[in-house]
Amino acid sequence: MISSSGRTLGGTGLFVTSRRVPRSAPEAADLRLQLLRRGDAVVAVTALLVMMIIIPARMRFAPLGAAGNPALLLGMLLFVWYVAVRLVPWQRPPLPGQGARVLLALFGLSVLVSYVAAMTRPISGAEIRAADRGVLTVGAALGLAFTVLDGVPDRARLDTLLRRLCTAGTVLAIFGLLQFYFHFDINGYIRIPGLSGGGQSFISGRDGLVRVAGTASHAIEFGVVLAAVLPLALHYALYAPPEGRRNAWLKVAVIGLTLPMSVSRSAILTIGIALLVLVPSWPARLRRRALLLSPVALAAMQVASPGTLKTIFDLFLNIGNDDSAAGRTADYATAGVYIDNSFWLGRGYGTFLPEKYRVLDNAYLGHLIETGVIGLGVLLLLFVGTFVLARRLRRDSEDPELRNLAQTLAGAVIAVGVSFVTFDALGYAMVFLTTFLLIGSVGALMRLEGLRRTGDGSAPHRAAGRPWPGAGLPHPGIWNLPALALRRWYVALAVALLVAAGMLHVRSARGTYEATAALAVFPQAGSALNPYQAFNLSNQTIVRVVAERVNGRGFVVDLNRAERGAEYVVAAETIGTPENPGAPDAPTVIVTVWSSDPDVAVAKMRELATQVGTTLQDVQQAAAPESNARLTAVPALMPGRASLVTGNSKRALGMVLVLGLLGLMFVLPMTERLFARAGRWRAAYLATHPRPSIRKAA
Repeated sequence: MISSSGRTLGGTGLFVTSRRVPRSAPEAADLRLQLLRRGDAVVAVTALLVMMIIIPARMRFAPLGAAGNPALLLGMLLFVWYVAVRLVPWQRPPLPGQGARVLLALFGLSVLVSYVAAMTRPISGAEIRAADRGVLTVGAALGLAFTVLDGVPDRARLDTLLRRLCTAGTVLAIFGLLQFYFHFDINGYIRIPGLSGGGQSFISGRDGLVRVAGTASHAIEFGVVLAAVLPLALHYALYAPPEGRRNAWLKVAVIGLTLPMSVSRSAILTIGIALLVLVPSWPARLRRRALLLSPVALAAMQVASPGTLKTIFDLFLNIGNDDSAAGRTADYATAGVYIDNSFWLGRGYGTFLPEKYRVLDNAYLGHLIETGVIGLGVLLLLFVGTFVLARRLRRDSEDPELRNLAQTLAGAVIAVGVSFVTFDALGYAMVFLTTFLLIGSVGALMRLEGLRRTGDGSAPHRAAGRPWPGAGLPHPGIWNLPALALRRWYVALAVALLVAAGMLHVRSARGTYEATAALAVFPQAGSALNPYQAFNLSNQTIVRVVAERVNGRGFVVDLNRAERGAEYVVAAETIGTPENPGAPDAPTVIVTVWSSDPDVAVAKMRELATQVGTTLQDVQQAAAPESNARLTAVPALMPGRASLVTGNSKRALGMVLVLGLLGLMFVLPMTERLFARAGRWRAAYLATHPRPSIRKAA
């Protein structure tokens, strides 16, 4: 054995050593195993937390759009890193924690399946790019979750990681405090070469109160992240050593006092559900103390941010009369059309563009549209399954601290899952990454506790250094796929048939006809550029209301219904007409119709263009009935025939092949595990229920 002073980065086998790695394969593998046992993923995940909190969420690498967030980019590298290590024959993830891995893998597979569905329907270039960004974003989240799940070597390092998450939440809260009390927005001072979107203010208002967001992209995201972190801060304050108790409770105070400053129902709902899950599990003495201190905490919040608590209570009490809540409920009727058109597999993750269709303040509703019933079921299973795994871990443990940590993680995960109903959580990188970090932590805790019970506390599995035939269970990478496929040929045949069916479906997908009209909205002759300035309206606001009415948001009448082979969407643009892009005084209404019949597409397009003009006059009459100044819709683009649009068969075929390979890597080892477990069960049954001997007749 060759000694080395090297160390790993993230527990993935990428290491720096002062000695040359031996060329002998067995010696090299033995050295790598030693280095893997010493390494962990805490450093890499800490770097991701720093990027997520310090760099404003709206700053990104422009060519990648929403997926260009620096924290997401690091998450993508973690995913590549994790997959590369898992393909190496001498490294295999330990078996405990398999339930969390299965849940995460199913979520990733459901997104990839929706990608195939997107590429087999008529799709625009903007939606193709959005689908690509969606896959990259999910890959980043899965990379973070899997790295935490399999890269943290022991319980102490997991506690270190979660404490750093609490510290990151505290820093985010401090940014919010600076915005609330001093109107000092650190986002305006952060400039990073290569990243765009800096210099924007993250301070807004609601009902006369200052609404802060820290470095998050929205106050809702800010509040939900703090609400997810606060239960963990409480846990580590309750179990902090004497020398660190003051700092731990300081984190709780800072996060707890800042959370209401987001003035967000979603944040209050999240922390309420988390505490509802956590507090009943506390000892009776601790519950009594919490009950006695609750009025003190509420008084401190009122002193810290006067009027905030009353405003939050009013938001809940008057939810029936709130425009924000009305807009959320109005989404359901319109979303039904898109759900019916792609019920099972969806239209593609990330392709329901808010600027083209509408903003959906319900992550589950958007996920149902984009990934279908199957994708929505997998997402719900991810949250519920993680909650059940954490609860099972609490039930099976006798360690009070571990039991409370498992319950805390269970409460945080299910609370964030409930908050998805109230806003588009999957579109916010900070919430998305925090959620998968919590899920990965549950899996890591299960793995570490399982290894402790089996008497093996090292990160690699005991049999990782032995070839597959000698180990009890197979390596899940590509190296053993041929042997596994021969052994379980019927499983490989089933996967191959599914891949063949997918390829036939891609090849048989047909295009559709699209007709697009553009109506530029100008003031009529003699009108001011903004005839409704006195009514606190703008040309862009009126145009957007027109588009929402025609789409059926619920203001007047719901017109967005599928009609005899025609589907359509009406979107408002503020960039000007197609012939004069960028003109701020010429907002545009875009009418797009799809149909299998080109004549139907053109006829429906013209009908909707007329509808837009009529609705525009109705909106103006309702907004300013006494004014003689009016806006008028002028056709800027009105084609006489529809164009044939198709999907992207090359991308779809490529993803089908990827899904086939992943299916083999996922199903074959799982089948082998099931057979191995069934064999052990059968042997145990026969040992306890021996068969009676049968004497042969003479």
